[in-house]
Amino acid sequence: MKKTLLVLLGFVLLSASGCRQRGFVYTTNGRTVTITHYAGPGGMVTIPETINGRPVTRISDRAFFARDKLISVTIPNSVTSIGGFAFISCTNLSRVTIGNGVTKIEDMAFFGCNKLANVTIGKSVASIGNGAFDGCTKLDRLTIPDSVTNIGDTAFNFCGLTNVTIGNHVTSIGQGAFADCNLTNVTIPDSVISIGDMAFSGCVKLIRVMIGKNVTRIGKEAFACGCYAMTGVYFKGNAPSVGSDVFQFADDVIVYYLPGTTGWGPTFGGRPTRVWQEDK
Repeated sequence: MKKTLLVLLGFVLLSASGCRQRGFVYTTNGRTVTITHYAGPGGMVTIPETINGRPVTRISDRAFFARDKLISVTIPNSVTSIGGFAFISCTNLSRVTIGNGVTKIEDMAFFGCNKLANVTIGKSVASIGNGAFDGCTKLDRLTIPDSVTNIGDTAFNFCGLTNVTIGNHVTSIGQGAFADCNLTNVTIPDSVISIGDMAFSGCVKLIRVMIGKNVTRIGKEAFACGCYAMTGVYFKGNAPSVGSDVFQFADDVIVYYLPGTTGWGPTFGGRPTRVWQEDK
């Protein structure tokens, strides 16, 4: 009887803390596996696609929190969700490959990974959460795939981005999404409807912006607070609604619009306008 009780107690404790394999602590839910914690040595880590024959489908919140020996991580196609704060403050993480099964990168997933220089985002990601890559100061180039529809608030705030390609299905760019990056040119695709407050504020090297034809709203200070180098903003569609101080301190900006579009006056957002001959 005593031996049976000890076995049962051991089972309860194991179930509470999760099982472990190759440094991955995990739980099972029916036929799938969730990685709840990483206790391995770090270095170059590949998350397994299956454990004990069950697919690994989720990386839970804070699973790799502050694992400062982690250098790179490959997330397999079986994973569909990366939890909030999952890799927060992994200060030596330099490379991330996100598989094609992931549909959402939760809030603050890679916040403060200040050596992260190379990120491949899978082709099924639809949403990049608030602050997902905030503070990734070494991240200088990025392609956001066409699958993405929403870029959250401060998603790439204080990144080192100099070149970013925004996918053709993004409809919303959140507040401060690209604030304080070193971008020089930005093209916002026709799919985008809304640009949030301070979305590109503080981009001190930003010179030229092309804005797609379906943007209906630009939030306050979207291109303000340090966008001193800006010289031209080119609109493909009708004049959108615009928040206050949208071009604050960007004193040399000229707003260009296409012939035949509507809603334009001699100024827009406090800056002079000119007709834009697209072929020139």
